[in-house]
Amino acid sequence: MLDYAANATAYWQTGRIADSFAQTALQSEQEPEELLRAFLGDEGPDRFWEQVDANFKAGRIKLVFVADQIPRELARIVEFLNDQMRADVRAVELRWFAGGNGAITLSPRVIGETERAAAAKRPSATLEPVSPPEWLERNLAAMGADVIPDANVYMSMIERLGGAVGIHSSQGSIYASFVGDDGKLLYPFHLWKDAHLSFTLRFIHAREGLQDENVRIGLLDERAEIVGPLKTMNTKGYPAFPVALLTQPSVAAAVEQWMARALDHIR
Repeated sequence: MLDYAANATAYWQTGRIADSFAQTALQSEQEPEELLRAFLGDEGPDRFWEQVDANFKAGRIKLVFVADQIPRELARIVEFLNDQMRADVRAVELRWFAGGNGAITLSPRVIGETERAAAAKRPSATLEPVSPPEWLERNLAAMGADVIPDANVYMSMIERLGGAVGIHSSQGSIYASFVGDDGKLLYPFHLWKDAHLSFTLRFIHAREGLQDENVRIGLLDERAEIVGPLKTMNTKGYPAFPVALLTQPSVAAAVEQWMARALDHIR
């Protein structure tokens, strides 16, 4: 369990959990978007998956051991880990009893749910708002002298294309928002804390102009021709490139022209 969790939080790429959710739904012949809508209600799926990825990267995860009997030694380990780790660690002892009429009764007991640990891991209040310049200084300043100027190039592009930039509520990215032809807010581009700029297909691949996978592949191929290899070519994921490449004026101009073409499909 610990080996799996440690390696998953360290190496899984952004969007992998969302992709796994979609694949699981399709395998059971269910529509991922409908399932998610029923679960989220009025909350937007884009913000939801951003928060999921932000929690995962920060190690805010829950580990649950489930068995019909939890040995005393494992119970002590779980309680110790729950006090020491950022992750929420629990063990569920699920004893079951069969009645004479064939009925089965389940009797769960949760181990590790101490008030001290729960208080320490309870979601904190809303983060203090930060401006884009403050976010850049806090997250990207240590990555090189050119990174913040290149991030400013990205934000200027968005404004010229008629969009707006903002800080996500989890403060994990600077997003670009545009209004679609249907009046909905769209979030097609994000600048992340690792100084990569993504074409965030996870949130927009179902738009009418992007439903054809060949269209998405074509846009990614065009982008790769401009900036070189992307972090991923997942057509429902977060294909990204280092924002530092915008240092080159010719690359920056080509990326802005590409963004304009992409927006024509998105809207």
